[in-house]
Order: sequence, then C-alpha cells, then structure tokens
Amino acid sequence: MLSAFVSLLEQEEDRILFSQIYQSYQRGMYAVALHFLHDPSSAEDAVQDVWVKIIEHFPVCKEIPCKEREFWIVCIIKNTALNMLRHQQYQAAEEPAPVASGAIDDETGTLWPRFGRFLLFIGRCWS
Repeated sequence: MLSAFVSLLEQEEDRILFSQIYQSYQRGMYAVALHFLHDPSSAEDAVQDVWVKIIEHFPVCKEIPCKEREFWIVCIIKNTALNMLRHQQYQAAEEPAPVASGAIDDETGTLWPRFGRFLLFIGRCWS
C-alpha cells in the first residue's frame, strides 16, 4: 500500500519523507484506530483514510516539526476513528431492529406472545 501512496507525490524528496513517516507511524495509527473502533477492518479503513488526508495536505505535513508531527498524526487518526464510530452509531440507530423469523404472530400481526411474558418476567426481576 505504501507504493500506491508514494506514487501520488511528485517530488522525490517528498516520496522519501512520506516513506519515513509511513514507516514510523503506521503501527501506532492502527493501534489508536483499533482502540476506538474495536474492529480490525474499520481500524484499517481509518488508517487508510488518514494516509489519504496526509497526502492531500502533504505540504502542511512537511512544515510541521518532527517532534510535533506525531501529535498531529495522532489527532488526525483519533478524530477520523471517532467520526467513523459516530457514523456507525448513526447508521445503527436509523436501521430498524431485526425481528426473528416466526416472532410475529400471523393472525394478530403482533410480536410473539412469549415475548410479552418475557418482558413481564424481566420486570419482576428488576423490581
């Protein structure tokens, strides 16, 4: 994947610097994303999104002192992961909860009668 990102940069010195940054921060970025997202695939997506953002703003990245660059990159990956998490939660809230097959009574069109009894049981347990 590194070669795909490097090919987007025009100058050789930018390619070398980006390769160094990539090698230095790839694992740490993944760890931060995984900490927030708890899903390896989503964490990889977040990291790839951040690399694209870094490429798009590489002139800014080059100007950031080396000691501050790590903080800058951690902030970007943290914010990207949190935005992805918010988006996932928003999508989950918009989707109706799945109903198990056979849970709806064909005659009355209501939820399974045992579900109501289950809710009464839970209510008694919490009382």
